[in-house]
Amino acid sequence: MIIRIYKQKKILQLWRATQLLKEYPVAVGKNQGQKEKEGDLRTPEGEYVVCVKNPHSKYHLSLGLNYPNNEDAKRGLENGVISTQEYQAICDANNQGGIPPWKTALGGEIYI
Repeated sequence: MIIRIYKQKKILQLWRATQLLKEYPVAVGKNQGQKEKEGDLRTPEGEYVVCVKNPHSKYHLSLGLNYPNNEDAKRGLENGVISTQEYQAICDANNQGGIPPWKTALGGEIYI
């Protein structure tokens, strides 16, 4: 499954390969622009994969996204927000279908 979030339109799309399965209205972060680091009150934008499911969430079912993805990590490395080691750990986790490190300066634990 792929989740696409379009902040300007305030929609979230759920995809399976090239097939759009469902579209939902969403609330977005207070500040505009691409999420750059933890606490910037911005919503990540791009393609993310569900990397963890929480069936015991008090919000019925929460789905954790693989933020930061490899593109976010590359941007963070280029901007000096994360180290080379953190970049590599994020990319390794994403490339293996795991949960990327959520405790870097980029932030993480983005759930829908």
